[in-house]
Amino acid sequence: MEIQAVILAGGKSSRMGTDKGLLEIAGKPMVQHLIETLQPLAANSWISTSNKMYIQFGVSLLTDEYDSIGPLGGIHIALQRATTPFVLVVSVDAPFVSKECILKLKGSCEQDTIVISRCAGKPYPLIGCYPVTALKKLEEYIDQGNRSVFGFLESQKVKEIEFSDQLNDCFRNINTPQDLSEVQG
Repeated sequence: MEIQAVILAGGKSSRMGTDKGLLEIAGKPMVQHLIETLQPLAANSWISTSNKMYIQFGVSLLTDEYDSIGPLGGIHIALQRATTPFVLVVSVDAPFVSKECILKLKGSCEQDTIVISRCAGKPYPLIGCYPVTALKKLEEYIDQGNRSVFGFLESQKVKEIEFSDQLNDCFRNINTPQDLSEVQG
């Protein structure tokens, strides 16, 4: 099954103090790790951001239609632009998402169902597969002034895919300078 993928990189990175996706881990920017993982598995990939610095990675950039609403803005524009039935969503601050994780999510996609990751008892809605059929309800949710990803999921059909604790690193978020220094070692 073909899917498209979006890397959500539109956040303010306030805890990090600089754009997280451009910071290096193991000699390359976090976003590059994700691009390399996603490109062989998706029909095409986008980066949802207003930062033109991301153009250097050779991936199309998407700019949110809704201003300052967080990750829902990136999910919205990707669903709107999609030409496949599903869009794989990955947050730029999760650079260790593996091919195994992506394939498991991709294989779990169901019509009219949002598929999100779960690891060590914690849900990860920004590592998931969203059906294009969710677009209308997402627009209604946003137009009502709502911004919470979890709030949106409460009103949708959602399937959580459990990943073993052995894959816990796949879901590690890099949000602070301390997080970054821990993985840079």
